[in-house]
Amino acid sequence: MRARLTNIGVGAALLALMGLPFPASSQGPLGDLGDETPAAVSVDEVNHGRFTAMGGIYGDQRIDCIRCHGLDGMGNSSGAFPRLAGQNAWYLYKTLTDYAAGRRPSEVMVPIARSMTDQEMREVAAYYASIVEERTYEPPEADVQVLQIGGAIAAVGLPRQAVPACSSCHGADGEGLPPVNPALAGQFAPYIEHQLLLWKQGLRGGDPMDVMARIASAMTEEQIRAVSLYYGSVTTADWLTEAESEALVPVVGMEVAPVVPVIPLVPEPAAPEADFAPNVLPPYLPVFEDQVPTAPADMPEPLAGQ
Repeated sequence: MRARLTNIGVGAALLALMGLPFPASSQGPLGDLGDETPAAVSVDEVNHGRFTAMGGIYGDQRIDCIRCHGLDGMGNSSGAFPRLAGQNAWYLYKTLTDYAAGRRPSEVMVPIARSMTDQEMREVAAYYASIVEERTYEPPEADVQVLQIGGAIAAVGLPRQAVPACSSCHGADGEGLPPVNPALAGQFAPYIEHQLLLWKQGLRGGDPMDVMARIASAMTEEQIRAVSLYYGSVTTADWLTEAESEALVPVVGMEVAPVVPVIPLVPEPAAPEADFAPNVLPPYLPVFEDQVPTAPADMPEPLAGQ
């Protein structure tokens, strides 16, 4: 498996070289977590994460990740619920802390993250990172020329707009560069596009040193859509051999733990249809009034003081 960089200083250096102003930020390279990277996950943490994702033995924890992301972590193509399976665990953990701190907007995820303990966040992240499965949905339909434009942006960036290559931070094939930079290969195109648009509009935080906000603001909406469709058309099979897939391990930080089978703790319930708030849909997806579900009535309120 190709060597993977673990320092987002690469992205910062590229921004500086290409002329993008580098703003002051309250977040360091690892966000508000300082220089801490959680320890390697254990068998118990993976299984506890699975238990929590299912809502607890009586389903009374009101976290219930599987309602939207599925027990397999595959999410759906609405643009609201991303694929979590195989994403690096430290990134998933930090994402939950960003929701809890209000750095990322979501009517669904903010109250859920605020209801979780730090340990629950780490365990759920470890569980979804431990899943190694190929994508089970069809790649998005897109014009060949649009995919080529997206591939070019991913490979070499947009020099005239001071946009560095996506591959510099997310890997040559979109496999990600843990622990900070997530995998993009096989992620749903509407989700990638929506996140880039949130950054472009100044509505999303959580990216260390505001790297992604600066990049997205320099891109046009057409370019954002093209690169999103490109990564949505790439599968993990494009960059992992069978031997490499078998060697994948759930990683929370820099350290690694051996892959372990997930032991079923309770019968697996069927995942219900996912709920999503209409304000998280990309602008090109139609929304019909009689098809817009509402958030669950028992959604927990944000904790006081958070």
